[in-house]
Amino acid sequence: MSQQLYNGVYWEKTFFQYRMENHRKADEHYYDEYDRRTISDLKEKERALIAAEKLYLEAPHGDDTGLLANYVALNRRFIDAGVEWARSREMEVKNRMAADERKDGMVKRAKVPENIRCGTCGEEMFVELTDFIDESYDLVFFLACPAHHAPRRAVYANGWEYVLPESRCCHCKGRVSSKKKKIGNKMLFTDTCLSCGKVEKQELIIGKRKVLPIDEAERKKYCVDFIGRRSFTEDVQALASVKLMADAQMPGWKDGDLEDESAVRPELLNVAALEKRLAGELEKSDFVKLQFEKPKTGRFLTMGFSVQDSSSRDAGQSIKKMKQLINGSLLVTNWRLMSGLECTLGYLTGQLKGYSNEEDLNKLAQELSAKK
Repeated sequence: MSQQLYNGVYWEKTFFQYRMENHRKADEHYYDEYDRRTISDLKEKERALIAAEKLYLEAPHGDDTGLLANYVALNRRFIDAGVEWARSREMEVKNRMAADERKDGMVKRAKVPENIRCGTCGEEMFVELTDFIDESYDLVFFLACPAHHAPRRAVYANGWEYVLPESRCCHCKGRVSSKKKKIGNKMLFTDTCLSCGKVEKQELIIGKRKVLPIDEAERKKYCVDFIGRRSFTEDVQALASVKLMADAQMPGWKDGDLEDESAVRPELLNVAALEKRLAGELEKSDFVKLQFEKPKTGRFLTMGFSVQDSSSRDAGQSIKKMKQLINGSLLVTNWRLMSGLECTLGYLTGQLKGYSNEEDLNKLAQELSAKK
C-alpha cells in the first residue's frame, strides 16, 4: 500500500502516540507471541481436517476412497505442522530475544542527530521515537517540531534523511494515487493505480489493540502436547524400520528373514496390552466403555467386544469411524478387526482376531513390509 505506514503505525498522525521504550520484553512476551501464531495456524489446519473427516464419514460406502485419502493428507499436514512449530519454538524465541537486545544496545550507543530543523519554523526538532526499518538494523530517529508543525522528519543515526520509498502498483509497478479516510478508530486507505486502474484497500486500527491472555487449554493442545512428538512422516519411517531380528523367544522366524531389509516385525500385544491401546484411542473419539467377551482359542484367538458411541454420530458414521480407528491402531500389531461390525443405538459390537502362530506372523510381516 502506498500510504505512509511504518511498522503498522500511521506515520502522519499516530506515531507521536508511541514513545521510546526497550525493544527487549519479558521472556513471556516472546513465548506468548510465538504460541499465538502456532495456535492460529494449527486451528486453521484443524478446521480443514474436521471438515474432511465429516465429508468422509457422511459419504456412501464405496464412494469414500478419495475422501479418505484427503483426510489422511490433511491429518499428516496438521501433525507435521504442530511438530515443526514445537521444534522451532525455543530457537526462534531466543533469536527474537537476541535481536531485540541487539537493537537496545544500538539505541544506547547511537549518537542522537543534532541540529535537525523544522522545515516550517526553523526550530530544532526533538526525538520522539526510535525504531528500525523493516526488521533490519538500520536505526532511524523520528523527530517532531516543538510547535507541532508538519511534517515530521526521519533521520538515520549518521544524519542522513530517511525518505519513504515511492509506492508502486503491485501488479504493473505503475504510480498510484492514495486517499485516506478516518472512520471511528480505523483509518481506511485506498490506492488507485494511475496506469492499470487497480484499486486496493486496507484498514488500519489506530492505537494499540487489547491483547487477551492465551487460553491455557489451547496452549497445551496446540503447543505443549507437540513437544517431543514425532511427525507423521517420522512415525511411518519408524514403523518401517522395525526389522525382523533374532529372538529365541519368538519361534518360526527364518534365518533369511534377518537379512531381508524390507521385513517388518509386527508388534505382539497380549489381551491386556490390546485393551489398553484400544481404550485410549477410542476414547479420544468419544467411544467409551470398551468391554471384551471371553476369548475363543484355536489357531487364532478370536474375541468379541462392545463399545458405546457417546457422540451424535449415526450408525453408519459410527461404524466407519470405528473401523478407521481400530485398523489404524492395530496396523503394525498381531491383531486384526474381523468383518461384521454392527451398531444399534450407539452400541457397537464386533470381533478381533489375534495371531500367534509362527506361519501367520510371517505372513503379517510380509504384509507390513509390502506397505512400507
